[in-house]
Amino acid sequence: IAHYATAARGVHYDLAPVQRIDMLNVSSYAPSGVEGKDLIAFVKKVIDSQTLGTFCFHGVGGEYLTVSKEAHEELLHWLDAHRGEVWVTTFQAATDYVRGRQ
Repeated sequence: IAHYATAARGVHYDLAPVQRIDMLNVSSYAPSGVEGKDLIAFVKKVIDSQTLGTFCFHGVGGEYLTVSKEAHEELLHWLDAHRGEVWVTTFQAATDYVRGRQ
């Protein structure tokens, strides 16, 4: 995959230190059937770990690996209220930033 992409999401959940993140197997949290407080708890763990955290949502309110619309909105409201603590960006921007720190 290294020939085709600069980074890729993995299918594991590991909040590794920035220096140990494998850019071609980046940890991703794929929540399903959880509440907003659980999504927020994940973000807080990322903040405490001072590392990169990614969500993998396949469906909000339906489809596969779903979270409810309410849980997703609770997360979005929390993120909005904590803009000074959390950088919400694209996967590429985040992995480019991390790569520059490794």
